[in-house]
Amino acid sequence: MMNHLNPHYIVSSTDLRVKVPLKERVQSLNPLSKNELEPFAKALSTFNIEFIIHQLLQVQSGLRLQEACTFPLCLAWELEFSDKSEVKIGPMNGVATKYGKERKVEISPSLRALLVGYAKSKRRRLRLKKNNSSFLLVSKSGAPFSPNNVQQSFRRLRNAVERETSSLFSHTTHDLRATYCTYRLASLLEIGMQKDAVTQMMAWMGHSSEATTWKYESPLVS
Repeated sequence: MMNHLNPHYIVSSTDLRVKVPLKERVQSLNPLSKNELEPFAKALSTFNIEFIIHQLLQVQSGLRLQEACTFPLCLAWELEFSDKSEVKIGPMNGVATKYGKERKVEISPSLRALLVGYAKSKRRRLRLKKNNSSFLLVSKSGAPFSPNNVQQSFRRLRNAVERETSSLFSHTTHDLRATYCTYRLASLLEIGMQKDAVTQMMAWMGHSSEATTWKYESPLVS
């Protein structure tokens, strides 16, 4: 389930080769630790495909909750017929980005396959009940996938992780975006990109301030 989190993309849950977050240093950031990735992945695999895709858009591509909900069908078709590793999101294709800003986000090959497969699936067609939707993810009622759908499922996922681990899983959906940025920034810094790493992460995350992006580096320890 978490194979998409590989060392060349974010992090592997079985072979972590980047630094592990120390949550106490920056209270506003709460990325998943190495030990939390595996039970999170295990619990996530038991949910419906819409929720799985939504969560992967957050943890693998750094999308905000509403951005993942409004990820457009047209980008799935675009990914099917190209080998691009990035796509542009924003109001021009219906994605509800913060402040209406446009940016590019990276899409891994494994996530691309899920997005395209779901776009073409019988499940999606049946949920739409012969209607159309410009958004990729569709709820059981045929309506676009909503933040409420996500939050309800995430509460159940949190409970499942806590049952599995017998420990507190004190995360929100936004922490998946923090997880992406924390590990991805660490992986870029490890290969020596330094200044370019922060510039790249600012672009992928949609940050206007370099100081905001550097917050994701400070919780990391060897």
